[in-house]
Amino acid sequence: CRSMIDVMDVPLSIKIRTGVQDKNNVAHTIVPDLKDWGVSAVTLHGRSKEQRYTKLADLAYMKQCSELSSVPFISNGDVYSWQDAATLKEQSSSNSVMIARGAIIKPWIFKEIKEQKEYDISGSERFDMIKDFIDFGLEHWGTDQAGIDNVRHFFLNWMSF
Repeated sequence: CRSMIDVMDVPLSIKIRTGVQDKNNVAHTIVPDLKDWGVSAVTLHGRSKEQRYTKLADLAYMKQCSELSSVPFISNGDVYSWQDAATLKEQSSSNSVMIARGAIIKPWIFKEIKEQKEYDISGSERFDMIKDFIDFGLEHWGTDQAGIDNVRHFFLNWMSF
């Protein structure tokens, strides 16, 4: 981390998992030293690499790590509603939460969290989001075959949720 900070002009934040193997958590051994390494914030994904999405995020372990952290602590895992975000933040004693798959599945989740209210958007609103996604993708990656292939790849990934 220190060598990265030497060449950066923005704060360095990192995202880690609980560990590599299931039932062998190691994040708690790393988190206390992050400030000394020059890290400004840490996000902990509440599962190991091996677990992937087969188990729920371990909120108790995230809380343990949060309490050891010397930098702002962000919890990540299983946020699909504003209630999930509130529960994760509270039960993990984190400063904030990160949303990943929940935002892919339901891009309006941020509005729900801000307003603490569930929304069920209409079919036409969902279709407008799809059109915007495709338009932004083509603008970003281009309209040649490589750009179209990128848009298709990410669109199909999004639709698989």
